Amino acid sequence: MKFFAFLSIVFLLGCQKQPSTEIADIAGEMTVIRDCTGTYLRHNNLDYWICNQEKLENFETNTTLTASIKKSVNCKIDGMTCYLYHKNEGVFKVLTVKK
Repeated sequence: MKFFAFLSIVFLLGCQKQPSTEIADIAGEMTVIRDCTGTYLRHNNLDYWICNQEKLENFETNTTLTASIKKSVNCKIDGMTCYLYHKNEGVFKVLTVKK
């Protein structure tokens, strides 16, 4: 019976939701920047193109916030056509954001 109780506890602990193991590449105070090329977070005068833009949809352009972002290689990029060039440091996704 003790063995069954022990196995039950181990099983339940194994099923708990694990915190995200993703570590931010950049974190700190950032500014939301938008134009026809997409949504960016500006940090230390460098712009980072954000692929999961829905995380920033409640923040207006030029809003300063605290965020953490990570370089991404598997973000889906929409087929938006824009003839403006916006220099950026690559494709990133937002891990956390708060005002």
